[in-house]
Amino acid sequence: MIKSRTIAESLYAHHIAHNGKDAQEMAQSLTSFLKRHHMVSSLPKILSHLKRIQEKDIVLRECNLTSSHELSKETMNNLVKGFLKEDAGEVHIESFVDPSLLGGFILKQNGTIYDASIKSMLKKLEENLTA
Repeated sequence: MIKSRTIAESLYAHHIAHNGKDAQEMAQSLTSFLKRHHMVSSLPKILSHLKRIQEKDIVLRECNLTSSHELSKETMNNLVKGFLKEDAGEVHIESFVDPSLLGGFILKQNGTIYDASIKSMLKKLEENLTA
């Protein structure tokens, strides 16, 4: 018998490969497959696995890294992996250069911002001194 996780992984891989363009057709094919193989009761497990795969993939696949100067790929990868989960897998890093940061970097990933720029630190220091 085919495992629900295997079906979910196959569905997700197909979905990614086709940029989600045939989602309705894929859902119909899945329904037919499950009926033919008397596996309709496996649908909740398949959907649960599919949701976990998708959440992990979306959260961990992309981030923006802004630094005061251009960084090597190795440095960018080390910074990103240091801030993100160890199981992040391959992450697409979109890099930007902003000299006004003066030093350090800003990492944005899934709505979370890690600001380790000199500019930000100086601004916080100024706020504390004038408060």
